[in-house]
Amino acid sequence: MATPVEVLHDADAIVFDQLEDSNRNNQCQKLCDTIPVYGPILIVDDNKVNVKILDRQLSNELKKGKIEVDLVSAYGGETAVELYKERLPSIVIIDYHMPGMDGVEATKAIRKYESDHNLRPAYILSYTADASDKATELLIQCGSNEIMSKPPVKGFIAGLVGRMDVRTCTGVMSDYRR
Repeated sequence: MATPVEVLHDADAIVFDQLEDSNRNNQCQKLCDTIPVYGPILIVDDNKVNVKILDRQLSNELKKGKIEVDLVSAYGGETAVELYKERLPSIVIIDYHMPGMDGVEATKAIRKYESDHNLRPAYILSYTADASDKATELLIQCGSNEIMSKPPVKGFIAGLVGRMDVRTCTGVMSDYRR
């Protein structure tokens, strides 16, 4: 069962081998799905160093993949929700544990806003060091599409960028400026 993971992310295979069969199948499927890119990528973490590291990793991989997309940063859940409403990112990478509005509350607020305004849902990737089954279940239930370990395993960011589908852009990219 780990073969698809090994093909995409050989460094991730060890992690996925440790998951229960049903969870492993869900995670393998998510690794194979494409992610539509029609707006900026929003990076959310209360730790500015983590934001800078993710920004740099994503920038490098986007450059390698010749993908032009703005990266926008927020340093808390409240700011993330406001920036989401202003910029309508296609991808949100959000920390789980933050003071004030945490990643769960912010994800729920974003999903509610999308629903209330009939918007195309962003791809929300929760970013956490909490690898417990309870945290995983909570993050998926609140509306996250995927969970990324903190720090991300080697090759994860490259694999994420490799799954981005820029053909889904509708010309609105030029409206998103830093």
